Amino acid sequence: FYGFAHHIFPKDVAFVINGHTVSSAQRWNYVRSSVAPTDVAVRYDSGAERSVLVYLAGEKEVLPAVDGSAHIELPLAGEVTVSATTARTFYADPTRPDDLGDGLTPETARRTLSGACALASSGDLVVALPGVYSEGDDIQTAEEQGEATVVPSLRARVVVRPGVTLRSRDGAEATVICGEEELRCVFLCKDAQVSGFTICGGRIRGSDNNVNCRGAGVHGYYSSDISTDGLVCDCIISNNVSGRSAAAQFGTYRRCRILENRASQIASAVRQGRLETCWVARNGDNATLYYCDAYDCTIGPGNGTSCVSECRNLKNTVLADNQDYSVSVALVNCALPDGKVNSKSGITETNCRRFSSAPVDGEGRPVAGSVAIDAGDVASIPAGNDVALDGTQRVFNGVPDIGCYEYDVRGELKEVLRCRRIEVIRADPGVTKAETGLEISSGMLVGRWTPGEDRRLTFALDNIGIGTLRAFANGEPLTGNTIRSSDPVE
Repeated sequence: FYGFAHHIFPKDVAFVINGHTVSSAQRWNYVRSSVAPTDVAVRYDSGAERSVLVYLAGEKEVLPAVDGSAHIELPLAGEVTVSATTARTFYADPTRPDDLGDGLTPETARRTLSGACALASSGDLVVALPGVYSEGDDIQTAEEQGEATVVPSLRARVVVRPGVTLRSRDGAEATVICGEEELRCVFLCKDAQVSGFTICGGRIRGSDNNVNCRGAGVHGYYSSDISTDGLVCDCIISNNVSGRSAAAQFGTYRRCRILENRASQIASAVRQGRLETCWVARNGDNATLYYCDAYDCTIGPGNGTSCVSECRNLKNTVLADNQDYSVSVALVNCALPDGKVNSKSGITETNCRRFSSAPVDGEGRPVAGSVAIDAGDVASIPAGNDVALDGTQRVFNGVPDIGCYEYDVRGELKEVLRCRRIEVIRADPGVTKAETGLEISSGMLVGRWTPGEDRRLTFALDNIGIGTLRAFANGEPLTGNTIRSSDPVE
């Protein structure tokens, strides 16, 4: 526990966080280690309705409090900040008849996203119930577009105002924002966030070099500080069409699938954005990524010509399409096609791997024997991205893979254990393959064992130092031995 910030709420605001009372404090910072609890319980008494505002390694989550309490699932590692706020929650539901409800409950939700977001101000959360949002629109003013070349107004299915978070309840597979001809899907204002949607069907025509023909899927706020340009998380951005930057323009895209978008001029996927743990595939010609930074991503397969053009930083990223590329600042821990070159001279490729056969399958996942497996660098993974694109464990066998997915080695670990009755269900990053077995330097190896007739399982242990072996049956401990030798333990 450390770093309490100066409070801005009345002195009767009191927190009880995991049993620790924190009086007259707005914030509680917490760094989780591998042995710390997996969640934090927060209670407070402020004399007014408040929700709990949580930052997980910088990514904002607003959790409505129930009876003055909230239950928060923590990441595997990283800093967590908890604070009380006067943030409100509004609801949208495409099955509602109109936008006349007050939006404060699911039962009084508004029909359109634009109607619900019109109620929100900075710090508020808008929750979208499942369904297809294909009605309503809003206009973003020139002042809300940031420092980019502006036009008087731009229409979108929804404009997410400064500091507002728009989040689906049931995720991208169940919740769709659909644009139409001359109507983009989403416009993000400064410090706005969107998470958990399929964003598709935006159509922005034209060839002029201004924002009128850019960002048919998502158009973010633009400033010299990309951290304020808007954040899009856990979304599928697909089948959008524009003159430039069909999927997205500006902003940060985290754990997104960006697929099958088309631009007639340049940037069929993203222009001037930051991508973290994203899969970008099957987009059209004319440069898939343009003036972008990509960290922990898989680019391809199936993108059109010049898939990486005039980009700045690529780190821990797979370029799966067999093309030359253009990167002007840094290439670190990347998987690159054999025989293809960077058109920017003088740029050092640091710890990169070359491949002649496909490192990933058609869904962007590493294949057995891929040069991307166990070839990444933890330092190249953006802070807070402690899971792969599909939400599974980010590191197996002690080293992350290159790209947005992690090759699941649990089957290989089972082979090393040489026991056909064991199914490996969890292997922490500290569990690695050794010459004659498995090495556990930290964390846990968890398996499901189906006993044979003798109901006996023997571990052969070669221990360096002192460790503890614990066995459980249906969650109940069976043994707890201090291991000091290489003698077999039953």
